[in-house]
Amino acid sequence: MWPPFFDSVSKDWLVRFVRHRIGDLRIIRLIQKWLKAGVLENGVVTVSEKGTGQGSVISPLLANVYLH
Repeated sequence: MWPPFFDSVSKDWLVRFVRHRIGDLRIIRLIQKWLKAGVLENGVVTVSEKGTGQGSVISPLLANVYLH
């Protein structure tokens, strides 16, 4: 079975692509913060090395940028 899409997005590639298209460093930093946001489960925050955080508000937008 294939891994879920949102869990397999390369954060490095996504930020590199956004930097290429967007010159505003504030937007790039905001996207990096969204990508670094962890998941809170039972009082424990976990941050993944890959993926966009399935269920977050920005995930569909970042997924479209990644698939462009």
